[in-house]
Amino acid sequence: MRLKSLNKSKYILTLFYACSFVLPVLLYLVVYMRGSFWPFGDRSVLICDLKDQLAPFISYIRYAHDGGNSGQFTWSSSLGSNYYALHAYYLNSPLNLITLLFPVSKIPQAIAVLTVLKSGLMGVTFSVLQVYLFKKHFKSVDVRIFAYLPLTIAYVFTIYNFYYAMHLMWFESLILLPIIIIGIEE
Repeated sequence: MRLKSLNKSKYILTLFYACSFVLPVLLYLVVYMRGSFWPFGDRSVLICDLKDQLAPFISYIRYAHDGGNSGQFTWSSSLGSNYYALHAYYLNSPLNLITLLFPVSKIPQAIAVLTVLKSGLMGVTFSVLQVYLFKKHFKSVDVRIFAYLPLTIAYVFTIYNFYYAMHLMWFESLILLPIIIIGIEE
């Protein structure tokens, strides 16, 4: 009997985490579709600093990977600078490696994919926090956890996230925030 309830609990958690990833991704795609952004239109998500700073820096990852640059110095910022400092501040996310799957001419599309992927990851980590608090309060996980999915959606789609979509590097802080809260709680 205990094994059966354990399997049911694992199934519920897996489904909850999957929904926490898929729902924000689907909603972001709806936003892209309604706004005629790529892949549903010809508009780009590149605005402000995302267009003027981050896109060229991400392009530099591709150039450096293809052997076009030394990886130590870049002309991508002002009159040139040390690439290590630039990488540490703007590009140190392992998720940026996904941009290597895109040619340099498709960096706007790569950034759109990163934005959608990071929104799904925000949903998952926030759900981890919810499950942690649910287990702490109720001692076990059951189907009532699905009542908390709207909170996940609210976390991912706060105005802060929409504003900082142009500063994609800050999305990682929102992915990590729920994990940090669990660490503080422990």
